[in-house]
Amino acid sequence: MIIKKCKLNYAIFIQTIIFLNINYLKIIMVSSKNHIKTFEILKKVNTKSKPNISKISKELGITRQTFQNKFEMLKDKGIIKNFTININPNIRPNLKYVILEIKTNPKEPHIVEDLLKIPQMKILDGIFGEYSLIALFVFNDSDEFNKVLLKV
Repeated sequence: MIIKKCKLNYAIFIQTIIFLNINYLKIIMVSSKNHIKTFEILKKVNTKSKPNISKISKELGITRQTFQNKFEMLKDKGIIKNFTININPNIRPNLKYVILEIKTNPKEPHIVEDLLKIPQMKILDGIFGEYSLIALFVFNDSDEFNKVLLKV
């Protein structure tokens, strides 16, 4: 029996679903093959979506039951502490996203330059149909939206 001990002074966040929060991580294995399978399981469940147990077990060449048993062992030993969702830190939830369809008049070409001066506008694109422009705006709150809307 081989015991591998690693001291961890901080929480480890593995991408989307595994959160390890332990001071001493002990991985007990009977053979190096089991050790490799354990880390392969951890890598496979580290996905951006819900892991598909059938697909993962097939890729690893083990049965669903074996996968489930190894996964439960990892949870029982505290290697996998709990599950979480990784929220994209670049998305700020309090912002207001507004898409405006804008009718333009061919006699007013300056409107595009005026729209481009608005700092809250992120995307401006021409489209076919009744509305000739579509714009994406990002606002901090409704008041800011109302102020910009008066400019448009």
